[in-house]
Amino acid sequence: MPADFRSDTVTRPSAEMRRAMAEAEVGDDVFSEDPSINRLQECVAGLLGKEAALYVPSGTSGPARQAVKEAFLDRFIANMAQMKNEGHPFMVCGDYNIAHLDIDVFNPARCAGVTGFLPQERAWMDDVIDRVGWVDAFRVVRPDDKKQFTWWSGWKGAWENNLGWRIDYQLVTPDLAPRVRSASIYRDERFSDHAPVTIEYDF
Repeated sequence: MPADFRSDTVTRPSAEMRRAMAEAEVGDDVFSEDPSINRLQECVAGLLGKEAALYVPSGTSGPARQAVKEAFLDRFIANMAQMKNEGHPFMVCGDYNIAHLDIDVFNPARCAGVTGFLPQERAWMDDVIDRVGWVDAFRVVRPDDKKQFTWWSGWKGAWENNLGWRIDYQLVTPDLAPRVRSASIYRDERFSDHAPVTIEYDF
């Protein structure tokens, strides 16, 4: 039985997550009791086993915010490893605020020094996928497709000319990868600066 999972509803942080991020910017112990990480562990048991929604902090407002983002990533990769090693099918979908590959941005050279495409952020995604063992579900069925973006800046013409980034993901445990049947990004209408991502799984 095919089942669709759309990640358009998880690309915004909850009020609880925003409060946690704001507190982290002024706290010395950045994520010692981070509700946004705890929320990921309040997974919904269902068809997949477990799933979680994620919003990675953005670093666009400056170095202090980028430091918060990188602190979050440093802590969160341990949670990803823990979830992966539990032995259950898992999906963690949402706005990672990172474009992983060169084909995930409209112009790699132009974006190279921009938060969301920094070498250390891309290396984090490398670690999550290559070392920890998560799978980018979109790339299972569309491994080399270019210009498949999920976010566009407010620049004039960015949306119209598809000058975007792919920063919204469904990362899944390897046991779910063979079940991916199709992947698409909805661009017939514009709802926000992000576009809905739909992955079809066969169960």
